[in-house]
Amino acid sequence: MFCPRINDECKGNRCAKWSAGNETCVDRLQVDYLAKYDALLAQYDWVMKMIKLSWDLEISRILKDPSVPEETREAIRHAENVEAVERLLRDNGIL
Repeated sequence: MFCPRINDECKGNRCAKWSAGNETCVDRLQVDYLAKYDALLAQYDWVMKMIKLSWDLEISRILKDPSVPEETREAIRHAENVEAVERLLRDNGIL
């Protein structure tokens, strides 16, 4: 256990020198886990942004491809969700 904002010892579950009397001691292991969790969330966010970018680039390429029928391109533009786009691409032999 440690006091997160000040260099102080814990007295029970409170920081001994904290004058306001409401600074709670924190479990260092829990803080370490939360820091690792935050780092994983940041990595996950980066991966999701890269996936979206990749998806956007691929869809852009497909929409500009003259070998893809215009009806299919128009259907992709108006598709409700990713599953609908995937189904259109599979049905038309693009995937």
